[in-house]
Amino acid sequence: MSPAGLSDLDALVLRCGNPKARSYLAEAVTCLKAGAFRASIVVTWVAVVHDLLSKFEQLSLAGDKNAQKQVDEFHRIVATNDVKGSLDFERTVLDVACKDFEFFGALALVDLTRLREDRHRCAHPSMLDADTDYQPAPEQARCHVVNAVTHLLEHGPAQGKAAMERLMAGLEQSYFPRSVDEMVVHLEHGPLGRPRASLVRNYVVVLLKRYFEEAPVPVAQLLEELRLQAAREKRERRILRTLQAVVRLHRVYALGALQEKLDGLVAQATDGRLGALLVLVCEVADAWHSLSQAQRNRAERFVRAMPATQLPVVMKAAWSIPHLRTAAMERCSRLHVAGWAALSKTVDPPREWVQMALEEMASAKSWSDANCPKEFLVAAVELISEQQVESLLTAAKDNEILATSWGVKDMLSGLARSPSFGPARLKALVQAADLESAYSGQTWWPAESKSVSTEV
Repeated sequence: MSPAGLSDLDALVLRCGNPKARSYLAEAVTCLKAGAFRASIVVTWVAVVHDLLSKFEQLSLAGDKNAQKQVDEFHRIVATNDVKGSLDFERTVLDVACKDFEFFGALALVDLTRLREDRHRCAHPSMLDADTDYQPAPEQARCHVVNAVTHLLEHGPAQGKAAMERLMAGLEQSYFPRSVDEMVVHLEHGPLGRPRASLVRNYVVVLLKRYFEEAPVPVAQLLEELRLQAAREKRERRILRTLQAVVRLHRVYALGALQEKLDGLVAQATDGRLGALLVLVCEVADAWHSLSQAQRNRAERFVRAMPATQLPVVMKAAWSIPHLRTAAMERCSRLHVAGWAALSKTVDPPREWVQMALEEMASAKSWSDANCPKEFLVAAVELISEQQVESLLTAAKDNEILATSWGVKDMLSGLARSPSFGPARLKALVQAADLESAYSGQTWWPAESKSVSTEV
């Protein structure tokens, strides 16, 4: 068992992504365990060079011209047996990887440069003085193995600015993944397959900033304004799907970025973006816990006074957040015709809304009250149970206004067309409530079957 706090050498080998580099690193670990510290350092450097070449090749396949240049130069050196070119390549490859491709940062460059220098000491006749040969310490060899893996070998080919540009460009692609599962697979085979923590954090922060960006100033033409609104909604859906996938892939890093940045972005956002916040909190795990109490209270106040234009999408999100359920119920209790009509556009509304609408209709004291939730109930007939229909008809039996309202009649017509009910079953419920006289004239009412007798 490895001492506490030290990396397991065999586990480090498994973290290498490139097969050739993994093979060389396994050899370096074997040398280290056998006490061949010079050999371990030399082979670790070879693993680093092969990993860099592999990363250049992967980027060149993606169209990176600078990466293709590095690959072509190495192949030329090998083909012509150019010793001087080989030495120059080894001397500059770390600087190119750091500055041009951002595979690692400045501090990692210092560690890997030290590996290259120690490789030279170990691969060439080196002496500390006239009588003492150079002998690296075991800790020194082990440190180089660990640094090679953590700085380079375990990460993908795209990091830093290049990786961020590639990830952000992916948000605009035509064939964007349609589900979170597809998005996870897509990200696993890109820069986020084996990323640094900083890349995950920066990506989440950029996604959050884009999500809370203010909408462009509306233009005069209605069609152009509608087009811009559709584009914003499409972008928001893509960002949410991406955030869900990133949290699933790299939960610790992604949630750390949420904890650090989300509250500040929400505090700067206008009231018009609070609806988007609730959708994000509903979709992205643990996002609610990243908000301060002040922003949670602000979100609750928004739900209690939510404008009707945001009800179709935002109310369902607020309803699914336990901390906002009470505020959402209060807002639903004050819905008027426009509010219920807006909720009718909600995809797969909660069954509790159906019960609230039916209770409001059943307690109607005027035709306007009875017609208020009509549009929502007609759109949600598939969610209405037989017991709920019986309760409404029982209330209608003692309430002539309710029984004769268009709200109830239109809802019953919708139920008659529903596969879960149908005219015959609905007729039986109406007859059981002794309301046949009120609804027998409706177009959905089944005609009486007439028996035809033949006299011989």
